[in-house]
Amino acid sequence: MILKTIPKIREMIWGDRELGKLFGAKSEKPVGEVWLLSDHPLITTEVQTLSGKTLHINSVLESFNLNIERFPILLKLISAKEWLSIQVHPDDSFARKIEKEPWGKTECWFFLKKSTIGLIPEKINPDELPLKPDKIKKRLKILHPQYGDFLYIPAGTMHAIGPESMLIEIQQSSDLTYRVYDWERGRDLHIEKAVLVSKNVNIDNLIY
Repeated sequence: MILKTIPKIREMIWGDRELGKLFGAKSEKPVGEVWLLSDHPLITTEVQTLSGKTLHINSVLESFNLNIERFPILLKLISAKEWLSIQVHPDDSFARKIEKEPWGKTECWFFLKKSTIGLIPEKINPDELPLKPDKIKKRLKILHPQYGDFLYIPAGTMHAIGPESMLIEIQQSSDLTYRVYDWERGRDLHIEKAVLVSKNVNIDNLIY
């Protein structure tokens, strides 16, 4: 069975107006994400057969007798003109126990051009609270992946995508994100949960 996905855009304050034009956005607001394949309740994409018939992605699950809550993989195109928040995602255990969601969010990134990202390899400990913005920014290890680089981001890794970045994100079907710093944009932060889920990582083990 050959299927074509029908992308859907998501406007984000850190996004790219050119990306919106490319995908036919009707709004002038910046587009940060194009959801290429998703069965997540926030944005659900459809698929199209070679004959032109449009199907809900759940029909694909039924065709293969997959008895799961929703399609487990989510694919996005991300284009950032500004820094995304410094954030972390929970693992499956935390997501199920605390958020009543089937999965947490482990992800990986394939870069489509030279980009900028930041990683914090050490977990945040409760004795660091309250978090100081200047201190948390200084802990970011800045990397500049090139076209074709691949980066693995396991759940619990504190990270941020930086300006002038473009990548394909392959992730679990989850939108659980805990922000610890958002560059003074005024959006909600989720410090307590972020501290609970953050983990130590070895950056060298994440780059392929």
